[in-house]
Parts: sequence; C-alpha cells; structure tokens
Amino acid sequence: MLGKLLGGMAAVIGFGMASWVATHGKGGDVWPPLLAAVAGLAVFMVSERRLAKRAPSTGAPPLSPVEMKRSSFLAWLLLLLFVIVLLLCIQLFLQ
Repeated sequence: MLGKLLGGMAAVIGFGMASWVATHGKGGDVWPPLLAAVAGLAVFMVSERRLAKRAPSTGAPPLSPVEMKRSSFLAWLLLLLFVIVLLLCIQLFLQ
C-alpha cells in the first residue's frame, strides 16, 4: 500500500513539475521530472500487482463492497493529503 502511495505521489508531482517547467520554466530541462513521473507510475503498477498477488494467500474472507470502498477511499484520501502537503512545501520553497 505504501508503494502505491509513494508511486502515485511521484507520478503526480513529476507530471505536474514537468508541465510547469515546460510552460513556465526559463530554459529548464523537462526530462528529470518526466522520468520521475514515469518511475512513479512503474512503482505504482508493480506495487498494485504485488498487493493483488498477496491478497488471496492471506486466508482472510473477501472484503465486502462497503469495506472495499472504505479502504479505497482511505488510500485516495491519504494520497491527496500527501500530495497537497508536498505541493505546499514546494510552493513555499520556490518563493
């Protein structure tokens, strides 16, 4: 779950910084943030597949649709919270 979170954050921040550098940067290189975004996507996808492989082997009963929605909501909420905090830190750093 942590790998998915970190991969998603890297992808969001990387694509955001790449678009910002491309549109507002003064001769900045777009490739480093773009490569970070692609690496974040790869980490996200690998973590999701590994998490899916581990799920049936736990022996726990399958989650109900309500529990699945709750866990998905929690993951997205944490992702958005961390992204907002990091973007605020970046904004403060750039000022």
